[in-house]
Amino acid sequence: MTTVVAGDGHRIGYDVHEPSSPGRSSTTIVFRPALGVPLGYCTPLFEAWTARGRRVIGVENRGQSRSPVAGVKQGRFGYSEMVRRDGEITVVIDEWIDRQDRPDPVQTA
Repeated sequence: MTTVVAGDGHRIGYDVHEPSSPGRSSTTIVFRPALGVPLGYCTPLFEAWTARGRRVIGVENRGQSRSPVAGVKQGRFGYSEMVRRDGEITVVIDEWIDRQDRPDPVQTA
């Protein structure tokens, strides 16, 4: 699992599951489990999607084992907070894109 730091200093864990057949990915699914459900519980679902050529980015909810809430001032971690607060999903996607080994599209002579 990879972690990234959100705007409030909280660490957000995420896993990237690549398609089982290289070169088949045409879709990326960003997935967040139900509240209180560990991300690892969803592994069979991720495996089914990757077998069908999908890439899955599974984002762990705050308060789970790899995204602890100790030291975070805010104490609310429901769905509305996930959407309103500091763009957690955007932070994860930006981090994942930055980690990709992609050539620079700008060519210099």
